[in-house]
Amino acid sequence: MTDAAFFVERTQLAWTRTVLSLVIVAALMVRLGYESGAPSVGWVIGGADAMLAGALWLREDRLRHGRRTSSRALRLLAVATLLNAVAGGALALGL
Repeated sequence: MTDAAFFVERTQLAWTRTVLSLVIVAALMVRLGYESGAPSVGWVIGGADAMLAGALWLREDRLRHGRRTSSRALRLLAVATLLNAVAGGALALGL
């Protein structure tokens, strides 16, 4: 079998790993919110991560039917990663 035959499967696995990582980050943000004394901030960021993970998981299921990944989804994921980094840093430093 050629390498091109595994392209779709590798793409699906990559999106699955991305969704799983967002769910883990959501749980860690909630925990960090409680530890830093700002549970509402942790819940807001964690909830947004969980909703984004759910949306990506539903989108990943549609990718099996030959759809391509949009640049909008990739930009949204990049913004979410940046916001998680900033919020996590702020919560960890107690700001």
